[in-house]
Amino acid sequence: MNLRAFHYLRETNRIIMPTDYYNFEDFGAVAGNPTAANHTALQLAISTINGYGGGVLYCDGHYYFTNFATPSSLAKVKILGSPRTVFESTQNKIINFTNAIDTLEIRGIKFVSTKSSTTEDTEGLLFFANYGASSVQKHVTIECCEFTNPNSFSNGIKIISEGTNSVSHNFNIRFNRFYSIGRMAVETQNHVNDDKYRIRDFEVSSNWFSDIGTIQNGASSVCAISLSGKSKNCKTNYNTIREMRMDTTGFVLYGIENAGCRNMESIGNQMYSELYGFSGFLCSSPNVINWIIANNTLDLQGPIAKIDKIRAMELSDGRDIIVTGNTFKMVGYAAKLYNIEGCMFKNNISRNQKGNLMYIHGNSKYNIISENIFDNSNQVTYGETDDTIIQYNGAGATDNYQFQNLMKSYNGFNGVANSTGGATNNNLKLT
Repeated sequence: MNLRAFHYLRETNRIIMPTDYYNFEDFGAVAGNPTAANHTALQLAISTINGYGGGVLYCDGHYYFTNFATPSSLAKVKILGSPRTVFESTQNKIINFTNAIDTLEIRGIKFVSTKSSTTEDTEGLLFFANYGASSVQKHVTIECCEFTNPNSFSNGIKIISEGTNSVSHNFNIRFNRFYSIGRMAVETQNHVNDDKYRIRDFEVSSNWFSDIGTIQNGASSVCAISLSGKSKNCKTNYNTIREMRMDTTGFVLYGIENAGCRNMESIGNQMYSELYGFSGFLCSSPNVINWIIANNTLDLQGPIAKIDKIRAMELSDGRDIIVTGNTFKMVGYAAKLYNIEGCMFKNNISRNQKGNLMYIHGNSKYNIISENIFDNSNQVTYGETDDTIIQYNGAGATDNYQFQNLMKSYNGFNGVANSTGGATNNNLKLT
């Protein structure tokens, strides 16, 4: 039975509630009362249901929170909201999950923070804090929810796994709306300096993001989706990302960041900007190996003065990245590669307003650029007549393969690839 049919049958008394369904207000929750201790009621409800061996907590109303609940060590718990259910808090966090989790579902709830603060808070409205030495958080599903905290520099959802042998796996974040988020919409973190992949088999797909980074005030960039630290086997597919607040910072904002995930795929995403611009994909860790970026559509427009910040992708320090079947339209580069090895950039369509379409520098080598359509003919509108489409720069940019590309510059199909600053041997062809 789908969620809408269930709500209708329940509200018209045409369904008998199963014995494992519990009403939030039976645990002391009060809808519509800004001073009610709803965090205490939520804590009691989840703990009680968990103690019964699992079940469904049904919420139906607008509930205010002045503090956050801290459920711990959960199994087979579902938190289900009616179409009008809102959890609204004066704090940055509403639920802080700790220790082990084995099967948790959260569906149909709008999470709102009214807090106003420019102080960076790296947690989130839903915060999964996995610090136990051997704690495992697994099989977590968050679907059909909404998240917003427009006036506070904090996240929508944050997942941390940093215990000695902790693991967070099989998280699925799908079909949600994130809008007017102060910091990151979804962020995972494993910053322990060892070789353990504490976050894995993770999916953030089919979500809608808009107006991300409303309080971007810190010393680092904001992303709609950020996978930070060692993780593996993650998917960020079929998301829509519209507008990010790059008017509030001198730093670059990104749609999807891979800062340490091996075996990641980003397929079928759509990114759009008309006002401030942002950059699409960011690779920012040498631990990034085997990232597939395919069949995405990016139309990123904004002030021409931000040519160095409105790019399709900025790839640094990773290897074995496949970029194929994408359509890029943006102000600046389609791709900037720094210390990248073994990247295949193939069968993409890239158009920009100004400057080169690919800039390859640092120790970037053994990359393949083939069968693409590059078009920077629009640059003449901005007073430029540079026919360079692909720019290799620096002695470390060497031994790259480039062939069968259609390169359209201001003077027709006469775009060229240039090597400067000691870059050599960059027009190789596969034989």
